[in-house]
Formats: sequence, structure tokens, C-alpha cells
Amino acid sequence: MREQGDALETLASRSSDTNKDDDGVDRGTSTAKKNSSADDRPFLVDRYQLTKRLGRGGFGEVWQATDVSLDRQVAIKLAIFPASDQKRARRFLTEGRAAARLGHPNIAAVYDSGQVKQQYYLAVELINGQDLDKVIRQHVNKSPN
Repeated sequence: MREQGDALETLASRSSDTNKDDDGVDRGTSTAKKNSSADDRPFLVDRYQLTKRLGRGGFGEVWQATDVSLDRQVAIKLAIFPASDQKRARRFLTEGRAAARLGHPNIAAVYDSGQVKQQYYLAVELINGQDLDKVIRQHVNKSPN
């Protein structure tokens, strides 16, 4: 999937030595821990190490990541629109600012937002649990007709 590759190619900024895996995504190699397989994962702003893609929606992809600065798991939402689309970029960052102002147990906390090269992102609280789409499908399938 080329959009996924485009979104991640700008993230492998840990080292000038990169590898391309089967999906064409550049993987940075950390010079500090070359023997660790975790170092082959792409980084976002030298802080968030992306570990696995959790999902994709109309506005972005969501990845599980490690905040290496604070040693905690987070979710990273990557915008999937072109950086030249300023209307969508403003909307994406406004979403992050609005969510960051909210404090409620049922709303994921926003930790960070920004742009790296041509990639907009939000770093938010990672909430473990079932995928909402799966829960809805299960509920619909169990509903009496």
C-alpha cells in the first residue's frame, strides 16, 4: 500500500542507514543498539518508535508506539492526506487541540501533536481493549431482527 509507505518513509530518522522491508517502508537502524530487532522499526521525531498498525480511518492511520523518552506505550495517529492540503491539516491539528482540552475517563488523552517533514501526527493515550468496529459488529449480529 503506497500511502502507508509514503506516511512512514519520513519517520525512519534514527540513522542514515536504512533498510526497506517487504512493504517498501524504510526502517531506521539505531546506532546505539544495532543488535536489537526493535531498532528496525521506524521512529517519529526520534521519540516515538512505531510498533504495529492498529487501524485506518478516513483521516488517518493509528499505530501503537513506544514513547522512548517517557518509556510508555502510546497511540500515534498519522494523517493520510497530502501535507499540501492545508484545510485538512488545520482540521487534523484542531482535532488534536480540542481533544487535548478535554479531561474525561472515556476520552483518550492527547500528549503531543505536530508535523515531521510532510507528516502530521497526534500522540494519544493508548487504550487497550477490543476494536470498536468489532464490538459494533458483534452487537449487531446478536441483535434480534
